[in-house]
Amino acid sequence: LAGAPQPSWALLVVPASNLAGAVAGTALIGAVGCRRAMLTGLSGMTAATLLPLLLPRLLPPPSAPMLAALLASLGGWAIFFQLGPGCSYFVAVTEAAPPRLRALSVSLGNSARYFLELLAIRYFVQVWGAASHASLLLGMG
Repeated sequence: LAGAPQPSWALLVVPASNLAGAVAGTALIGAVGCRRAMLTGLSGMTAATLLPLLLPRLLPPPSAPMLAALLASLGGWAIFFQLGPGCSYFVAVTEAAPPRLRALSVSLGNSARYFLELLAIRYFVQVWGAASHASLLLGMG
């Protein structure tokens, strides 16, 4: 699609969003605490997850603005993930476990986190692929 995000720079959106979210998440936890940071992150993640469901009603599918909005939604999800569960779990896991169980709790926490990240990536890749595939079928690509 003309004007759609191109893969060369679009691939940098999620890593850059993760980095920005991690830096902001660390500052947010220091300023307001884990509980509020977690609520902020989960609220933003919910909004970023619902946005792709609302896009067909807001923008004509498939279109370059719709694909750009999907990419922005994925970047927003990554930022809010780091603001909430991404950074908060580092603090919670190390504070909740006694020293002798800390390594186990951190490794289980990392495993759960990576599993959830893979699920989120899979969801957004499916949405992005469906929108891109529909544009090719309609001759817009």
